Amino acid sequence: MRKIVLCLFIATLSLSAMAQKKDTIKTETLKEVTIFASIKESPNEEPAALSTVDAQSIEKRISNQEFPEVLKNTPSAYATKQGGGFGDSRITLRGFGTENIALLINGIPVNGAENGKVYWSNWAGLGDVTRIIQVQRGIGLSKLGLYSVGGTINIVTRPTSTEPYANIYFGVGNDNYNKMMISFSSGENSKGWATNFMLSKAEGDGFVRGTNFQVWNYLLNVSKKINNNHMLLFTAFGANQWHNMRNNKQTIATYDKYGIRYNADFGYLNGEPMGGNNSYNEYHKPQISLSHFWTINEKSSLKTVLYGSIAQGGGRTLLGNYLDAYKTPEGLIDYNSLMYEQMNNDTAKSAYGMSTNSHNWFGLISTYSYNFSDALTLTAGVDARYYKGLHYKEITDLLGGKFFLPKASNYLAYQTPGSHLRVGDRTEYDYISYINQIGVFAQLQYKVGRHNAFVSLTGSDYMFQRKDMGKYGQYGFSVDSMVTKVSTFFPIGIKAGYNFDITEHQRVFVNGGYVTRAPNFDSYYVNRTNNMVKEPTNEKITTVEAGYGIFGRNFNIQLNAYYTIWKDKCFTKFSGTTGASILGINALHKGVELEFSYKPIDVLTLSGNVSIGEWQWTNNVEDAHVFDNNGTILSTVNIYSRGLHVGGAPQSSLSISADWQVFKNLSIGADFNYYDRYYADFYVDGRTTEADKDNDSWRMPSFYTIDLNANYEFKLTDKTSIDVFGNVNNLLNEKYIADAQDGAKHDEATAKVFYGYGTTWTVGVRFNF
Repeated sequence: MRKIVLCLFIATLSLSAMAQKKDTIKTETLKEVTIFASIKESPNEEPAALSTVDAQSIEKRISNQEFPEVLKNTPSAYATKQGGGFGDSRITLRGFGTENIALLINGIPVNGAENGKVYWSNWAGLGDVTRIIQVQRGIGLSKLGLYSVGGTINIVTRPTSTEPYANIYFGVGNDNYNKMMISFSSGENSKGWATNFMLSKAEGDGFVRGTNFQVWNYLLNVSKKINNNHMLLFTAFGANQWHNMRNNKQTIATYDKYGIRYNADFGYLNGEPMGGNNSYNEYHKPQISLSHFWTINEKSSLKTVLYGSIAQGGGRTLLGNYLDAYKTPEGLIDYNSLMYEQMNNDTAKSAYGMSTNSHNWFGLISTYSYNFSDALTLTAGVDARYYKGLHYKEITDLLGGKFFLPKASNYLAYQTPGSHLRVGDRTEYDYISYINQIGVFAQLQYKVGRHNAFVSLTGSDYMFQRKDMGKYGQYGFSVDSMVTKVSTFFPIGIKAGYNFDITEHQRVFVNGGYVTRAPNFDSYYVNRTNNMVKEPTNEKITTVEAGYGIFGRNFNIQLNAYYTIWKDKCFTKFSGTTGASILGINALHKGVELEFSYKPIDVLTLSGNVSIGEWQWTNNVEDAHVFDNNGTILSTVNIYSRGLHVGGAPQSSLSISADWQVFKNLSIGADFNYYDRYYADFYVDGRTTEADKDNDSWRMPSFYTIDLNANYEFKLTDKTSIDVFGNVNNLLNEKYIADAQDGAKHDEATAKVFYGYGTTWTVGVRFNF
């Protein structure tokens, strides 16, 4: 496989080098980046379900919401803040979480290498720098070997500008939220250089108690137009942040007693909130890329990007099991009592550590396009990635004690059992994960007249390896036992689609695909050990989708239907101090989506969608391993999951939006979102006996929210203006459950939940020069 990949890559470069060079029309940076990122400029002509959110809509609606929430008006999309900590949100498409959705930023995949998840706190500044978002539901049109079944979220940041500008933003909001931002562009000079820069800072106390945060966001773009055929673009962006969190769901009765802002995962130390176990995170993941856009001749082009990310950070974790004994009457952590006692003893019964999850990630994507004719285009390329994850738990705070004595089983292999551990020492685990991937992709597109068809092939070589110094470093273990053998997977993907314009105002499309995908690294090995659960196979997904659209002068209507079968899914579920490795579970996701927009008058736009899904697990799982925090297998159980509805997202939803240009400088908007048929996520302990198979997961109450936004522009001169923004989210203060885990009796009383936010607001002003 690696030889095939290398030969194809060399062949791509050879074809490019042999092509005849000719002068071409000037290409703007934005156009180059959107093409590289597979953004479609005419969604109604493509054989897929696409939704686009532009920069204007983002800046009107983002407020102090999480970035995924600007997509909640998208069909079959559900965004939630989960526990309510800054950047802890998640999004689903057609019932699939981000581990099954490809997230691309400027054409670069950024899903977590080990579990496929997206940690939005790492990308907190996207709302400030995004030029366009395009959501491709289903198998999508991305040419890369992403193997995403839920969809693809393409995000393109603002490119360099040919004209100079500058702006300054100030904003405030509920719960002491405040934000400042400055950005400027140099414009393009006579030598073809252009620079954009953005820097912002946001902080606040958070709607949920004890979830204060601070984040610095930045973006730097530098472009160089070498000539009409060559352009370089350097991009660096990231978010350096820390935030306290709410990690644990509570029963509804607990929230009835203390209110929906209640958080049992923090306490006060010297008057300041301090997050507890798994309830504090600090991270910085800068992403740097260098892109080269080469127009070889009138028929061919080569676009190549080199990128890298050296990330550092992790989350706070509890060492010792005595913290539960130090609680206030309200259930908060009583740090003062704990530290007072530990200062009078040499040994710290409890301490805090940092679960570090740093990584070094480098990649290359090179895409070659050749136009055989005006109608037929071939796109082919290579996608190579190298990932090294550094994972260890390090003592950071003895909470008044002088040293810490862990349990005998928590000493690392290279430590002396019984030794005193202090700040800076490691404990419990210390390992490195290696994930290498090299893939090839090719797509042939035929587009002429009323016809638009494509066929796409992808293949990849995934390599997993694990080096564990903490468990196998010394004391009876050989050096070779630290490192596992290389495990290899060869996922493939075959996709095809066809769009036919029936008339100038009607179209139909169909697409389908069969893909296999490697299991996630985190699910492949038993919790933080070199042991593999079973020998898992590639997961297998078969999907088909069809749609019909009708488009008029002032209205659009699109109806889609999808059917997706997922076999041999592999993932890990956690509950309290134990986890379960689930292999070979199958699912069926099917549904319909109706999307519409209507412009009755020039100054008013109405839009919305209706989504109805039916998502279920379709089989039971035998011999699932249950393990503890040390990776020790505690038991083997059967999971009776057949017929359960998939949790994590409402299976029915309705969205209606209105945007009104009241007069030239004033616009207001409103969004109504309604959700129903929302089932709690099942947990393993409640599905291990035959008696459980007759009970579905708890169905949560339906709910709705109403959000308002307004924007007014004061025009001062031709080049200077002031924009004022205002937002109120959840206008009617609707009390609703946003996330839930099923309970022992599969009912409201035993479920554990997170409530959504009540009413929140922001006001901001931006000065444009």
